[in-house]
Amino acid sequence: MIKFPAKVFTPEIEDADLFGTSVFLAGTIEMGNSTNWQEIAVRRLRTLPINIFNPRRVVAPDEDKIAEQINWELDHIASSKFIYMFLAGKSVSPISLYELGLLQGGFASDKTVVLCCDPEYTRKMNVKVTTTHPAFVHPNIYFTHSFEGSLLRMKEEIKKSFTST
Repeated sequence: MIKFPAKVFTPEIEDADLFGTSVFLAGTIEMGNSTNWQEIAVRRLRTLPINIFNPRRVVAPDEDKIAEQINWELDHIASSKFIYMFLAGKSVSPISLYELGLLQGGFASDKTVVLCCDPEYTRKMNVKVTTTHPAFVHPNIYFTHSFEGSLLRMKEEIKKSFTST
């Protein structure tokens, strides 16, 4: 059996065994109606010695658990050095856009964000223009349309952090 160094945490899994570098998987969930891209991202990243925070639940939270879910996500976005964000085709993902706005507005000053905007994403032009506009460009946010390419970029950025410390 192959053992991977990464530890994967979801809102259902207590994160008491954290170590070192963390990455948060932000982006489209659409209340479970989107492809489970997080599962693929975890498979690609789990060979690294990192914590991976995956907000996707097996079952969407009940109304009384929504605040708990939101706080879990915001806490882990805040504590993670790396954010991987995927905006899926044919989705709107308003909460993900809000999170991107927080990150672009300075919340990511000490983070590296790899943003993948699917070519069929409903608001791709909005995202491209706002992330590349000279007044709002953030040096640590990398924009791409390639899912596989963006995961490779995320791995490279994480690996670079290991050699620079």
